[in-house]
Amino acid sequence: MSSSIPSDKLPAVRVLGFDKLVHFGIYLVLCLLLHRSFRNQSRSPFLREHSLIMSIIVSILYGATDEFHQLYVPGRSSSVYDLFANALGGLSYSAYWHFRGRKRVEKVG
Repeated sequence: MSSSIPSDKLPAVRVLGFDKLVHFGIYLVLCLLLHRSFRNQSRSPFLREHSLIMSIIVSILYGATDEFHQLYVPGRSSSVYDLFANALGGLSYSAYWHFRGRKRVEKVG
C-alpha cells in the first residue's frame, strides 16, 4: 500500500485537500469491495446478513490502523483528518447502498 512509501518518494501534489479526496475515494472503493465479498461469501451467515455494517466497521478499522502505521514510516505522519476522510468514504458508500436499495423497494411497492 502507498502508506508504506516514505514521503520523499511521493509525487508532490499542490492541490489543497487533494489528499483527503484520495483517502475518501480509496476507502469508498474498499468498503464497496468488502461489502461485495462479505455479501457473496457462503461460510458465515452472520457476515452475509450483516455485510454492510461489517464492511463499514472493517474499512474504518483498517483506516485507523493504516494511520497508526504511518507514524512509523519515515517522513509520513498520521492525521485525524485523514482518518475522517477514510471513514467518510466508507460511510458514503453505505449511504449510497442504503438509498439505492430503498429506491428499488419503493418502485416495486
